[in-house]
Amino acid sequence: MRGFRSAVALVGAALAGSCVYLNSLYNARRSFDEGERARVEGRSAEAQAAYDDAIRKASASFRKDPSGSWADDALYLLGRAYLGRGADARAVDALEEAIERSESDELRSRARFRLGSALTRVGAFDRALPLLDSAAIDPHLDDQVGEVRLERARLLLAQGRLGEAAFDLLRAEELDPSLTVEVEFERLEAGIVHDDPPQAVAAVDALLHEPRAEVFADSIGSLVRAAARRWGPGGAADLLAPVRTGDWPQQSRDRLLLQRIALLAEAGDTLAVESEAGWAAQGTTAGAESARLVLARIRLRRTEEVAALDRIRVVLLPAAGNPEVARLVADIRRVEVLDDWGRVEDPVAWFVAAEMARDRLDAPRLARGLFLRFASEAGDSPWAGKAVLAALATTPDPRSDPALRSGLEARTADPYVARARARSSAGSSLGDLEARLNQIVVTLLSRADAEVQRRDLFLRGVDTLSQSPELR
Repeated sequence: MRGFRSAVALVGAALAGSCVYLNSLYNARRSFDEGERARVEGRSAEAQAAYDDAIRKASASFRKDPSGSWADDALYLLGRAYLGRGADARAVDALEEAIERSESDELRSRARFRLGSALTRVGAFDRALPLLDSAAIDPHLDDQVGEVRLERARLLLAQGRLGEAAFDLLRAEELDPSLTVEVEFERLEAGIVHDDPPQAVAAVDALLHEPRAEVFADSIGSLVRAAARRWGPGGAADLLAPVRTGDWPQQSRDRLLLQRIALLAEAGDTLAVESEAGWAAQGTTAGAESARLVLARIRLRRTEEVAALDRIRVVLLPAAGNPEVARLVADIRRVEVLDDWGRVEDPVAWFVAAEMARDRLDAPRLARGLFLRFASEAGDSPWAGKAVLAALATTPDPRSDPALRSGLEARTADPYVARARARSSAGSSLGDLEARLNQIVVTLLSRADAEVQRRDLFLRGVDTLSQSPELR
């Protein structure tokens, strides 16, 4: 009786150990599946964490019974998790071990296919290609034939066999439409690496019309940056030309459109920048606010008259809740206020407005005009020469403006002009002049701040009255 109880206890212990073993492998599979879902949905950090968890659990499962009937399953799962994690050399080792140990034809077929993928990633193309060729016709892989074609295309692309790769990519998408996003990313990357802009543009267009690709907007942006290094900013901007007509929500497309705008600006295509920024600015997203800023800054750089600032402010006002926009609007109003005071109070306000236009608005043409207006209207001012020098500094090519240079030559006694000519005797008188000017600037800017606030409060009051029931 004692022997019988001992035998029962041993069987019970074995069954319990088997249950623990299978439960560990089951949990490893669950973690791996979570990683696959996260990868497909663009949640890369979560995918990596899930793969790591699958690796820990599959490894533990294998160590518990390395000679058991489920050891090959644990090794196969371990190899796939290593692939997901990007540990390709370790994936090769695990998958080779699974193939050697397994007696299941189906598992061996699946492991050979994944081994072909791992060998491709480590650059062992000669070993990988026969495995992927065999997988493409293996009946055990009928449910994965699209993925087999995709992996084979990746190998062929790495070998530069573009025509064959294009055929496999086409077949992969036909056989398994769920692979569309991965296929188009392969086409995009191949178009960049192999200098085929039309293919790359077509791939971006396809991705922008695929809702599932929206979560990979950052990945598209990274590939576009790679294209900029290869083709220059103009060529990279062309990749994002389809962004206006894509099917993604506007907010997601705006991110790529702003990248296109930045590339066009870097390429010096101002007209295209204004066109794209003007289109993007029509929306109400954060991207639209950024586009309004871009549009305003482009127009500020070519503005020559204070009167034109009102039209630029109108562009910005719908985005006034944005702190950067609010600061720029306030600076525009300060320049307008100072311009008014230059006409009716003291021309030196034009000098302060000119410095604001140059330093805060990045409006060099407007600044130049204001500096010259001050120098012209207040010719006996001790800071007239300083204004002419500042105007000269904002002129792209001073040699193209002989009148400006001759006016400077006429100011032989001006201390600022003398210092510019490196006359050491001029230096002693500038300290007092700069201190006086600095005090004037501080006073005028303080007054301008108060005036801008007063006008803002007035405009808000008018807006409130216009919305009251009595005045509707």
